[in-house]
Amino acid sequence: MATGRSPNLRLSISRSLANPDFARPVGAAIGMGMLGAERREEDAEARVTEETTLDLLRKAQAAQEQGDMRLHNEITTTLDGMLTGNTNQKSRDLITQGLTTVSGQRAATQKASQTSTAMSILKTEEALEAMNSSTAPMTNEEYMQRAKVQGALEDRLKLMKQNGAAAIEANEISFQTELKAATDSNALAEQQKAVAQRTLSSFTFGSPEYKAQAQAIKDQGFGQAVDQYETTQYALIESKENADKIRRSNAPLTAVEKKMLEDNDFAPTDDIRRDRNRLALITETLDKRTIMQANADTARVASAGILPVVETVLARQAKRGDLTLNFRDDLYNKIEKMSDEDKLRLADSLKRPSGEELTADQIEQEVIGFLKTEFPEQFKSMETRQENLQVEQEEIEILTADLMAQAAEKDPALQGIITRGKDGTVSGIENVPEAVYRKYRMEAEGRRGPITSFVRAISQENKSPEAQARREVAEQNVLSNMGRAF
Repeated sequence: MATGRSPNLRLSISRSLANPDFARPVGAAIGMGMLGAERREEDAEARVTEETTLDLLRKAQAAQEQGDMRLHNEITTTLDGMLTGNTNQKSRDLITQGLTTVSGQRAATQKASQTSTAMSILKTEEALEAMNSSTAPMTNEEYMQRAKVQGALEDRLKLMKQNGAAAIEANEISFQTELKAATDSNALAEQQKAVAQRTLSSFTFGSPEYKAQAQAIKDQGFGQAVDQYETTQYALIESKENADKIRRSNAPLTAVEKKMLEDNDFAPTDDIRRDRNRLALITETLDKRTIMQANADTARVASAGILPVVETVLARQAKRGDLTLNFRDDLYNKIEKMSDEDKLRLADSLKRPSGEELTADQIEQEVIGFLKTEFPEQFKSMETRQENLQVEQEEIEILTADLMAQAAEKDPALQGIITRGKDGTVSGIENVPEAVYRKYRMEAEGRRGPITSFVRAISQENKSPEAQARREVAEQNVLSNMGRAF
């Protein structure tokens, strides 16, 4: 039985490859296979990049809403890192689009961050004010603990206020909030005054029933409404008496009286009674209009925004003028002694005959000008104190920066953060953790002078009799024990 040889497969493939009609399609198929794998790998990489970029964009949106600049910067750094060395064009396009979007969100994130800092400033100030206004008795240990917390809050406040834009925004938010409260309060007061005066008008002016009702309204806290109503009634009574006097007179009309008739479209006649009656009616009518217009102007001043702004500015200036060692005769006390009528007269003086309405800023400047003129000594004392505080804070900031720069090489918490330039400028302070910053600031305050901490501890005391008594004792201690109080 004859045996056949198996075909040589290697030789057959070699011969087939040598055949051009066979080799070309096979090579193309192999090349397409390799290219397809490469494309699949690029597509997979692009999908991963897309998912990562979308996740970063979601975080960037959250950072914008929260005002988180730290997260925003981290996202930008991450996208930059993804772009570096990446040769996949699809991925690069996706990353570039992401960077463009995030870059476009930077301004909005900064604004949100600024507003967030501004709100933190206001909340910290509220917390400090609540501490300072508390009159609850405390043990020495509790007082020391409160002083420690207060110091931490004050240091945090100073750190936040280094952001000038945020400090300005906080001040504007505070002003607008106080202004709205004053506006709402005045609008309500005007409504209540109108109701009270309508009630009074239902009684015969001066009668026992009227007097009883007027006293009841005063007891409810609306004495100003009663005073204004009675002032109006007395003015109307005086006007009527004057008109009756003109009517009863038999004297010939004067040149002025004739002109008044003519100005109101009445030609003088030979009938003295007719002319006198007309003149009395004109006089009484004009008087009534003047009286009613004065009341309307007063209401307009209170409701149109002038009085609320005046009251808001006065309240803010009173805070600034609250001096520690001169609390009996400081600007705070002068403003506190201003009655509602004083404030209303001040607001009324800001009306313009032309009907021009002043802006809040213009009203503020007018009120400050009034305080400078009316209370020059107290206003100057306030300005001097503010200037001294500003100088003190600047000196403490410089000393704090210097202490941190000196310790930068030894303190791990400052390494890589604080640097000092050739010109001596210290940078990186804004990146120092709050607790670390507070430690060096407290040291700076201690070196600046122990009296600073003492004055800070009592400078915000309220005006209650108990607080004033404590401040009197504190004042005597400072003056008599200046060299050994600490």
